Amino acid sequence: MKKFSITVLDRDEMDLVQRLRVCGLTPSTARIVVCLMVRAGETIGEIAAAADLTTSTVSMALKELREEGIVATEKRKDTAHGRSTLHYRLNGGIEALFAALEKRERRKVRRYMDMTARVKNEVEGRHAEI
Repeated sequence: MKKFSITVLDRDEMDLVQRLRVCGLTPSTARIVVCLMVRAGETIGEIAAAADLTTSTVSMALKELREEGIVATEKRKDTAHGRSTLHYRLNGGIEALFAALEKRERRKVRRYMDMTARVKNEVEGRHAEI
């Protein structure tokens, strides 16, 4: 197994993780986002080492972040081994990150409001029958 010489998130970066959690990110996803803010262009293994997470956790979170357009990838050729690796970075910087987070939270609120309206209609319908 390859060992990475990457420093785990420091105190200020962990403070930023806590602030991002307020914006609706899970602890793991917030750690990954902070890693990408500080160390753009890293592989899943490097991000996992820096965020102190498993590669599986990082991989799943990055998939979600890519689908939302928050993270972008770049394929780089590893000259030592002759194969390509994916390197991750924030897509569009801080402004784009917060725009995507706001969009995510608005979708959650819309789903909640739709569900609440459905339940209300069901309750009103049943109450009228009684």
